[in-house]
Amino acid sequence: MNTTEILTSLTAAKEAHLPWLDYGMAILNGEDLLYVQAPVTCTDCNFGLWFYTEANSLRQIDGFQQIEKLHAEFHNKYDILFTHAHEAHKPRLFGKKKLLLQLNADYMELEESSILLIDKLKEVREALQAKEKLSQINREAV
Repeated sequence: MNTTEILTSLTAAKEAHLPWLDYGMAILNGEDLLYVQAPVTCTDCNFGLWFYTEANSLRQIDGFQQIEKLHAEFHNKYDILFTHAHEAHKPRLFGKKKLLLQLNADYMELEESSILLIDKLKEVREALQAKEKLSQINREAV
């Protein structure tokens, strides 16, 4: 893949990730869990499919291994949010407020995890752009 293709691929990966925050917000807002995206492993979502196929050739890029770790952590946090939502939506007399507070905390952790992942994608993207620009300057100097 050339640099332009890699940059396009990174943008597509970010776009594949973003709906998961919407799913998390839907959970937080009390959407029926039957209609909310159930948790999947980090290898089965669109981002994961990209990461373990198309992006496999990018693993030598600095920071790319951190993306894998951040992505797995995001899925873990989504799974926790989904599990706690199941508990919060069960009929109960006591403890409902505590569970709802926990859901809010879970979503905040999910959002923070997403920000870290997107920031790392941006960092890799910017490093590739800088490297490409330097390469272009060197080619013009010759």
